[in-house]
Amino acid sequence: MRDFYIPEAQFWNLIEAFTKAKPQNIFTGQFEASDFVTILGEAGGIWPESVQSDPARGYQLKRANHAARGEDGVSAALDALITDPDDDDF
Repeated sequence: MRDFYIPEAQFWNLIEAFTKAKPQNIFTGQFEASDFVTILGEAGGIWPESVQSDPARGYQLKRANHAARGEDGVSAALDALITDPDDDDF
């Protein structure tokens, strides 16, 4: 595996997103692979090649983060993963 060097702001957005993330599976409390894919994609713009268009299959997968990305690089969709300290509804 080769090393990748990304801009500092992108790197720290990822660190912040990972440290504030909470698992989406409320029943097990465990992180699933899709949680990490979402964090990498939404906070860092890092996606697996499979989200690109696939002309052989006749469809194109689209990423939702383009329109939702904020000034700091963190999208509104990622906010759902970030722990809210005032969230005590359960």
